[in-house]
Amino acid sequence: MKRVMLYLWQLPQNLVGLIAFNMLGAEPAPIDKGVFLHRKSFFSSVSLGKFIILNEYQYNGKTLRHERGHQKQS
Repeated sequence: MKRVMLYLWQLPQNLVGLIAFNMLGAEPAPIDKGVFLHRKSFFSSVSLGKFIILNEYQYNGKTLRHERGHQKQS
């Protein structure tokens, strides 16, 4: 039941995350499941539902921890 409620709660963010993932041409990162890297320099990192999309040129462990915090908040 908890997973269903979480899925419904995060549905709008997951849809936007999926759209951003496709528009940015992000690729799965070898660092962790649910983390994706992109090369578009005009776009920073973002956490949308279960998606964490990191700019590969700005990526570091601090950025990933920051975005994980946003993921937990959602």
